[in-house]
Amino acid sequence: ELGATSLAGNDGGGVRSASTELLAGARVSGRLGRGVAAGVGISRAPFDETAALIFGGLTTTSVDGDVDWTLPARLSLGVGLSRASITGGTVENTRLAASGAFRWTPRRGTSLALGGRTFEYENEAYDGYFAPKRYLLLEGSARTSLGREFGWVVEGEAGVGQQSITFFGGGTNGRLASRGTIALIYRWAPGVEWKLSAGLANVASPTTVSSAEYRAWNVGMAGGVVIPRF
Repeated sequence: ELGATSLAGNDGGGVRSASTELLAGARVSGRLGRGVAAGVGISRAPFDETAALIFGGLTTTSVDGDVDWTLPARLSLGVGLSRASITGGTVENTRLAASGAFRWTPRRGTSLALGGRTFEYENEAYDGYFAPKRYLLLEGSARTSLGREFGWVVEGEAGVGQQSITFFGGGTNGRLASRGTIALIYRWAPGVEWKLSAGLANVASPTTVSSAEYRAWNVGMAGGVVIPRF
């Protein structure tokens, strides 16, 4: 992947900043054996979660890898690792992250999982992104999909767990973390579909690390068309 994106942000006081940043990425994946798949990739992109980050001109360069095992009894295990370098802010930073999930799929479209993810930053930062010394989330989740054979699909996913945040300078804060999403997909013609979705999350805050919690909700609409090959 190779491209560019145009960004504009402000510092909240009327000072604006505009820039064009490079997007680049490459990934290789394949099967290592029966039931085992792995991938590794590298990417560069602007760190554009908020206007403050856009204004600061922060960018991330990431290297990541993942392995997925398909196990007997409809079980699977996935593990991922990544390292990201963050540049352009008041201090250069490094983020190390790991994630894993143990999933059981009793039937097609429905699964239960136990998983977790953790990341840690090398330096304390004040550039507007969530950079604790260490973050850990342990979570149970479920997802399901209904109605696929009728031309419409209802998809849902929910998760609840415990998050623990360790701050620079000492101290740890633990909070409940929960999330949920629901989507309605309708295929009104072959290769043509519409999707409506909504989600709610109660997770760690990128701006108020002392309270370590915020609520975010989103709604979305999307459409897709598959063009047949002639």
